Amino acid sequence: MILGQDPYHDGSYDGFAFSNTGKLRLSPSLQNIFKEVESDVYDGFQLSQDSELERWAKQGVLLINTAHTVREREPASHLHLWGMFTFHVLKALMDRKHPIVWMLWGSKAKKHLENKALPKNHLRLTAAHPSPFSASAGFFGCKHFSKANEFLMNHYVESIIW
Repeated sequence: MILGQDPYHDGSYDGFAFSNTGKLRLSPSLQNIFKEVESDVYDGFQLSQDSELERWAKQGVLLINTAHTVREREPASHLHLWGMFTFHVLKALMDRKHPIVWMLWGSKAKKHLENKALPKNHLRLTAAHPSPFSASAGFFGCKHFSKANEFLMNHYVESIIW
């Protein structure tokens, strides 16, 4: 499970956090995510030009934002509208007995679970947002992708092909 902040405010949001559709180029955040995948998991990984993350979702990765709408060119403009909805989605996941890896990227995502105890068979991973403004402050080198796969395998759950 990857929790982000809000959709891209340029209109390219496709329903999956950090994924974007209809763009001729990868968003800077997604480029940084793929760079981390490359350095963390796959030696020789080729930076994908595919801006959609549906392939991760099909493997069971929930890619969700803390807000699901945004005014064009106004980041975080609808965060206040989605708080209760996001809270209930996250609460439902916390109540699951199935092992879950929580990747919380950025301060808005971390805030949603900062004082919440997760079940023992869940793993919380936090890092800076993958945006070019903050990726070097703790996203690069976080190794969330290999840590997630190691945790899943240790709990007899199939790992993710990132």
